[in-house]
Amino acid sequence: MDARPQAQQTDEDRRTRGGLVLVVLALGLPLALYDFVLIERKFSLLTGGGFLQRHPLAPGEAMVFPLLFVAQALLLFLTVTAVLRWVLRKLTRRAGWTRAAAAVYALVYFLTITVQFEVYRRFRDGMDLALARELGGGDLGTVLAYVREELMGLFPLVVGAAAAVVAGVWVLKRYGTRLGTALGGKRWVRWCTSRRGLVTLNLLFVAMPLLILVLSQALDRALAHSVAHRAYRLPGVYATDFDRDGYGLLVRPVDQAPFDGARHPYALEVVGNDVDENGVGGDLPSVQLRPLVGAWDASKLLPRNVLVIVLESARHDLIDARVDGQPVMPTLARAGGARLNLIAHVGFTVPGICSILAGTLSPAEAGTPLFDRVRALGYETVVFSGQAENFGGVARRTGMDRVDIRWDADRFPPELRMYGGTSHAALMMPAHVVRKKFAAWLELRDPSRPFLAYVNIQEMHFPYHYSGMRAVLVDRAIPRAEIAEDQRAWLERTYRNAAHAADRAVKGIFELLTEKQLLDDTVILITGDHGEELYDNGFLGHGVDLSFEQNATLGLLLNSGWTPPDAPIGLSELGTVIHNALLREASDALPVGGEVLCFTGRGLKPRQIARVDAQGMTRYDFSKDAWTHQPRPGVPPAPTQPRPGVVHAWESYVLGRLSAKQ
Repeated sequence: MDARPQAQQTDEDRRTRGGLVLVVLALGLPLALYDFVLIERKFSLLTGGGFLQRHPLAPGEAMVFPLLFVAQALLLFLTVTAVLRWVLRKLTRRAGWTRAAAAVYALVYFLTITVQFEVYRRFRDGMDLALARELGGGDLGTVLAYVREELMGLFPLVVGAAAAVVAGVWVLKRYGTRLGTALGGKRWVRWCTSRRGLVTLNLLFVAMPLLILVLSQALDRALAHSVAHRAYRLPGVYATDFDRDGYGLLVRPVDQAPFDGARHPYALEVVGNDVDENGVGGDLPSVQLRPLVGAWDASKLLPRNVLVIVLESARHDLIDARVDGQPVMPTLARAGGARLNLIAHVGFTVPGICSILAGTLSPAEAGTPLFDRVRALGYETVVFSGQAENFGGVARRTGMDRVDIRWDADRFPPELRMYGGTSHAALMMPAHVVRKKFAAWLELRDPSRPFLAYVNIQEMHFPYHYSGMRAVLVDRAIPRAEIAEDQRAWLERTYRNAAHAADRAVKGIFELLTEKQLLDDTVILITGDHGEELYDNGFLGHGVDLSFEQNATLGLLLNSGWTPPDAPIGLSELGTVIHNALLREASDALPVGGEVLCFTGRGLKPRQIARVDAQGMTRYDFSKDAWTHQPRPGVPPAPTQPRPGVVHAWESYVLGRLSAKQ
């Protein structure tokens, strides 16, 4: 039994309890606020306006969000510090350890939230690692390299958070004993730091995620960015996963068969067994997929040159767009040819380029590169790209690593780049630099061989302006810091000014071909890699929500004797479009268009799926269990009745093309 006087025990107990709360406030509160600022900077949950973001939270949700965010972070800090202190005391048989335990947790927490900020940088709410991998073309190493390069952008915030923590440490050292004793005398402090109080508070916070999910899914999605909220949600996730298939009441999408491990969201369908394994759309009656295109028959094709020009983030409506009566893309508007109703299957660059050049819906699918097809016909193959085609493994997946000549952002001089980033994702070259290399190649090419040339133009990449871009359609480009939904008109003019710059680049390429008397004998396909939403439906960017604005993209086919159908055409069908444009006889044309499958995230586990046909885009959201229909661009999606055929199209694709790669 401790022989110390009762008064001394009481003073020490007060100092210990008060010191525990004080160290949490001094270290945990600055870090919680730092975490909150990072989350708001990433996702603009309170203010809106971020890249790839939704509208901000509703007023009531916005009031509750920061309070719950900080409260969860502080309670987790208090609990972990108390447990660490207890473990250290048991191991060493020495008293104290409060500040040491808090320091350990503070350091881990600081590193976690800092790295998390960069892993999820530029993504909207609902972002997960699968989507991060998809942006990196499935290469997690590329994503992490991008994160490492971008960490320096956090330097001011890191310094501020470190200064606040240092200030907290100074307060602890200077006034810790006095303040700790004073705090320890408070009834709420004694209760919060007692075993019963900590257990009660943690049980309450473990139950809270379920209540929040029932009351407000938007608030739940916002809090899901918090490390503390995810920690408190984890017990409920496991506790409600009754059949241990990875899905429960606190996971979205919800398990429709919580006691059957063979039935859960994204479970592979068994055809015709009268069981709906994934709980959406009913049983899959049969796998229906358009057959893959085989090798091209050289005897049916004219040996004409082919030029594929890809415009980054090109909206479908740019050719006809005007600013103050002036055409946004006068070169393309006057070019004639055939318009293509093009739809990106996945609205990111990596899957978009893979669709165009390899005929795949997603990078996870094995395709037949267009470069390989024409090389077998004796073509010279060349690449002149304003982006780094090694990013996401695009070069490998599309056969660019086997072309005769390749110039992309990896090889151009660094001082010519549009922006200062050094990761593969950030390497972008102005179009005039790309055009110069294309011109040099034209001077030296072998005229006896037809060519397939791929040119990538980056002028329309977010934030739609770089130093050196001419301001023709806008007095001044909108600064990145001022991009917000209430500045949509200014943002749109800036974007269209970038499209005007891309059009000038295309004009320059046409002039080069004209000088060499190649223009009329070259089949030219001009396409975007995906669309771009400018707050049309509450988003800025692409790839995070299925809509015509994000998935429909510019398409133009020149110098073709074949007339494409007036129907939705997936980017994965553009190889077939080129094949048909080269035919000697139009009767030999392969079928294209009609219905296009789209999805967000990964093909095996998408968050949204959609089918685009003549009636518009019909979309299913797995996380919300909601159906919507968008009849045409410019009309917001509206709720609609379930359409099992949309789900069956996705299930057929998974079983026919992707399931073997699980």
